[in-house]
Formats: sequence, C-alpha cells, structure tokens
Amino acid sequence: QESFDKNLNRFDITIYLKQKGLELFYSTDGTEPGRNSIKYDKPIGITNSTNIKFAFYRGEKKVGETIERGYSLSKANNKIITLTYPPSNRFEGGNQNILTDGILGGNNYRIGGYLGFQSSDFEVVIDLESETDLSKISAGFFTASSSLVLLPEFTEFFISDDGENYKSVGKVVKNFSLKDPSWKRIDLSISLSNTKARYIKIFAKNQMQVPEWHPACGGKVWLMVDEIIVE
Repeated sequence: QESFDKNLNRFDITIYLKQKGLELFYSTDGTEPGRNSIKYDKPIGITNSTNIKFAFYRGEKKVGETIERGYSLSKANNKIITLTYPPSNRFEGGNQNILTDGILGGNNYRIGGYLGFQSSDFEVVIDLESETDLSKISAGFFTASSSLVLLPEFTEFFISDDGENYKSVGKVVKNFSLKDPSWKRIDLSISLSNTKARYIKIFAKNQMQVPEWHPACGGKVWLMVDEIIVE
C-alpha cells in the first residue's frame, strides 16, 4: 500500500506479508537485496526521490523475482495535466493521473504504472500552478520491441508562461535497436538553466510501424508512458 502525505511531502509504503515464514528485504542503493539487506519490519517513509528493490525470502531461499519501485518527489507531483490524445483503457484504466503521482512504473508494463497509446502520439500539458524554476524535465517510457512497445521516434519539450504560446526547449532522439529483446524503462530528459515557466508541454512521436522483417510487422505500435518528472 502506497500513500502520499502532502503536508510532509512524503511517501509511506506499507507491505502486508500474509504467508507464514515469508520475509522481505530491500535496498535503496541499487544493489540486489539479499538477507543481509534491510529487513522490512515497519512502514517505509520516502522523503527523497528513491529507487527501492524488494526481494522475498523463505529461509535462505529467494522467492520470486526482485521487484523494483521508484518514487519521485518532483515539482510536477499531483499537478493538473491535460492530454491531447486519449490513452487506452487497457492500462491503468486510462487514468492520466498516474503520470504525476510520483510513483514510477516498474520493469513490466503489463502489471501497472504506465499509460498506453496505441497507434497514437503522446502529448501532455502540465500546469505547475505558478511560475517555477526549471532545471530538468523528464518523461519515462517503456520498451519491449517483441510486443510492439517502442520508444518514441522523438520527444520534444516546450514551455509557456500563459498556456497558449509555447516555445521548444529541446528535442530528444533515443537510438535503439528493434532487435533488442530487453524489457526496460527509460527516462528521456532535457536539462535547463536560467529557465522559468508555469506550463510544460511534452510531445512524443509514435513510431507507428516496424520494418517488414519484424515478426510483428503490420501490428499496431504502442507508446507506454510513465512518470513526468520536473526538477
């Protein structure tokens, strides 16, 4: 169970272990958790952007796969967003609020944390509510080429003071191989200096199709989008 305390600017993570003899260990330094890692015995409070890895053990034997969860305390957290193109209801019920809830998607887009856009580009506007200093803007995407989940052709970032007139502040083109079978989450981001704005717009171009040699040629390409992070 995950909850966010706005007053304390803190995530609280509570995990219920219902199986007898099952123990949970976790790490926050990027290492693989083992029995010598931190043992979960009380709720975890997160006050900084953090990646946590969890592993279950029964005795000396690890049970299941390592679960990775990321938390972002960003200037975009819980801010109002507007999508230009509707997401699919197949993922997270199409709930657009997951893009700014501060909880990053994990290493499997099918179990949650991502919005899906099939044969559609992605465009979002974030209202930061007031003019805000900006140093970095990121958008998370998932890639699983065998399932036609691809990174964008390009991702462009815009800012505005009035929500009507936008200027581009950077474009990211991420090279990747369609032959790479890896399933992974990737942040696409730009760094800024001496920049202020109230509104941020992010546009990501869907690849739309794959080459004829690809086993899934002719299928519809997905963009799987995760957390918007503003620093």
